[in-house]
Amino acid sequence: MAFRGTARAVWFRREKGTTRACIGSLQLWSHYLSEYLNLDNPTAILSADLDGRYGGECEGRWDGTNYWGAENLSVMEQHLSILKPMLESFPKIPDGYDGWWRFTS
Repeated sequence: MAFRGTARAVWFRREKGTTRACIGSLQLWSHYLSEYLNLDNPTAILSADLDGRYGGECEGRWDGTNYWGAENLSVMEQHLSILKPMLESFPKIPDGYDGWWRFTS
């Protein structure tokens, strides 16, 4: 059974020696799954060995000093409310989250 989907996600990106926190959409897919994927269970989705090798489509990015992304102030504030504590806590998991997931395919 094949699967292709999009998930809202946050991730880290390192460029020119600077770690950046990013938010956006991540494409996940598999040409073959051995069993039905429970789309109501985030842990099941993240544990399903899906391929995310092409990375995410970044909508907002914070490097600790500068923000890049949305020009709408309310969207920018929403992004920064997630990205700032994420980057400040790195590599510790921010309060309210259960862990980091890695897609290695």
